[in-house]
Amino acid sequence: MATTKITKREKLAKVLEYIPTEEKELRELIEKEIETLVRKSNTKSKAEREKAAANEILKATIIEVLEKAEKPMTITEMMEDESLEGVSNQKISSMIRQIGTDTIVRTEEKRKAYFSLR
Repeated sequence: MATTKITKREKLAKVLEYIPTEEKELRELIEKEIETLVRKSNTKSKAEREKAAANEILKATIIEVLEKAEKPMTITEMMEDESLEGVSNQKISSMIRQIGTDTIVRTEEKRKAYFSLR
């Protein structure tokens, strides 16, 4: 049987249930701590924000590569472009999925995937 880990926020909420309403200062302290934990869990770290920004730049670069292409390209062909040098095929594939089918069209020919802009 798997056990689920109880978070600090859940523990504090449970403690709050047992504190009498007359203990306003203690209740306010715990409620403030719960709010802080909720706020922290809802904000992205600096590293996450930097990674998201880098991914947005990479998505724009992929779109630029496909714009200047004369025909649909495979991911391997995209990797040969100097602007995507050093980017793995898995990363490019992931970014293409995130860009979505509204922008990029995927076609298959002889079991090989080709990508182009709509």
